[in-house]
Amino acid sequence: MLCSILIGPTVERNLQQEIHKALESASSSMAASVRYIPNAKAPDYDYLIDVVQKVRLIAERIQEKPFPLYSLPFEL
Repeated sequence: MLCSILIGPTVERNLQQEIHKALESASSSMAASVRYIPNAKAPDYDYLIDVVQKVRLIAERIQEKPFPLYSLPFEL
């Protein structure tokens, strides 16, 4: 299983660079043990983001009785 390290946009640029340098300077055995691949392409999270947005729309109205399935902006 591969994991990603994501640095949010609120992290200062200098700290982002320090994190990147620390990861790049790690020994190859340590990088291998955590399966760190420095040049790996970032995963595409578009589908996951789409699913989360749809779930949020449902969650906002879940307490309504009866639950308005007919007015959801997508197919279930």
